[in-house]
Amino acid sequence: MISQQLWLEKAAGKLPIVWQHLTYHDTWQTSNPTYPIFARNIFSHEIFLDVDVKKEYKDNTVPILENWLTLNLPVLQQHNIPAILGFSGGGIHVEIFFKTSKTISLAQFKQYAANKKNYFTGSDFDFFCRQIRFEIQNSLRSMLKPIDGIKIDNFHKKSRHMIREYGSCNPKNNRYKTLIQGSKLKVVEKPEDVVFPEVIEYWDIPQELIDRCAEKVVKNTRPVNATIESKDRIEWVEVLHQKPLPDARERLIGLVFAPYCVNVLGLSDDQAFSWIKEWTDVCQFKYNLDQISDSFIRSKVAFARRQGYRVARWSRVKSMLRGEEA
Repeated sequence: MISQQLWLEKAAGKLPIVWQHLTYHDTWQTSNPTYPIFARNIFSHEIFLDVDVKKEYKDNTVPILENWLTLNLPVLQQHNIPAILGFSGGGIHVEIFFKTSKTISLAQFKQYAANKKNYFTGSDFDFFCRQIRFEIQNSLRSMLKPIDGIKIDNFHKKSRHMIREYGSCNPKNNRYKTLIQGSKLKVVEKPEDVVFPEVIEYWDIPQELIDRCAEKVVKNTRPVNATIESKDRIEWVEVLHQKPLPDARERLIGLVFAPYCVNVLGLSDDQAFSWIKEWTDVCQFKYNLDQISDSFIRSKVAFARRQGYRVARWSRVKSMLRGEEA
């Protein structure tokens, strides 16, 4: 029977494994794993989705997740996505490995950029990878009320987000992560009952999907209304617009972006909406956030125009972003 070590060596290939041993609190290690390990980094040729059940439905975790499997296994098959599914004891882990030779490279990004008279950075390439994940999320039927959404994690960066590995025991419920076989879930409470994946089928990402996601990156990095005189622009607002943030989006729209668009740049309501929407979309994709409604953005634009609001001072915005303003 395949072991955790054999499975990980197969999954990682030549990539380094950043690993954590046995508990939540150990120091991260980047070489010579001591098996069994508790968690590892997400690989650059891997897409990882975490499907959890909302707290108020935890008593019915297994039937709820089995229902999710019944709905979504056909969706994965329809899109020819060879996913490996694991049951952590509290949620479903969906792991998809893809052919790195088929994905777009940073060099190809630069060619896309040349065609669009724009440029890309490493963060744009990371954003492209998240677009691929977001496309999968939208394909899966995750919005059943008991499901706590689908969290999409990116591959290892400085944050070193870790995922529980097959064969690891969750100290919260003493359950071991095991491979899902079929549409039924098995709660594993003994290490000898763990089933490890033995075969990895790689997803050949359709070129059409690659092109569509790359175009989204182009759209979200393309300067908007570049003909506006530079003297009318406020530099720190422009910089802020290029930086996706996980918090304070609604307040920034009302205090900064809406008044800046209509009362400084003199944009129409539709132009202002597009400029702000571009930023909220990037925030949503990068941090897997809830979507800010179009009506909210338009209402803030209209209110800023009607009241003649000025852009908030940078000192106030800085304090708000640091969490110093109540």
